[in-house]
Amino acid sequence: MMHKLNTIVSVLIFLSAWISTAVFAASDGTLGATSSGTSDVTLTINDLVRITGVDDIALGAYGGSGALTGQSEYCVFRNGGDNYKLNLTSTGGVFQVVSVTTSDSIAFTVKVDGDTDASNGETLTHGVDSAAMVGSPSLTCSSSDNASMYVSFAEADMLAVTTANDYTATITLLVSPI
Repeated sequence: MMHKLNTIVSVLIFLSAWISTAVFAASDGTLGATSSGTSDVTLTINDLVRITGVDDIALGAYGGSGALTGQSEYCVFRNGGDNYKLNLTSTGGVFQVVSVTTSDSIAFTVKVDGDTDASNGETLTHGVDSAAMVGSPSLTCSSSDNASMYVSFAEADMLAVTTANDYTATITLLVSPI
């Protein structure tokens, strides 16, 4: 049994060495009045994405009526302008802001969109990928944003808060190529 395994391993090593030399066709020239060699040039392009220009969403003090909403616009580069997806997470494992001095919290919803108005975008679940969006082929999105995130706090949730305080959360936007 061990002899068969050693034979198979030897054959695989030989084949991999043969295949790797066959793939690269570099050659030396021959001795003569002129001589030429060849060299194949190879490279790999990986999928790349980059998110820039994400701003904090400072909502200020709640006025006591209606929903409280805010938005951040940003740029998502995707090599070749291909598709990407977003996965949003927040401190605490859910979309909520937490009081800076107590354990009180207020839930919020998050929407994302492949344009600069996410109020009509896709509502995301914490830690779940978005649908495909199209990235910009320009690292700077040609100096304009091409995507946005929108947060919304329901009036009932705002009015139910028992602690007057500052509330905060950090949202992480993870961009991945599709």
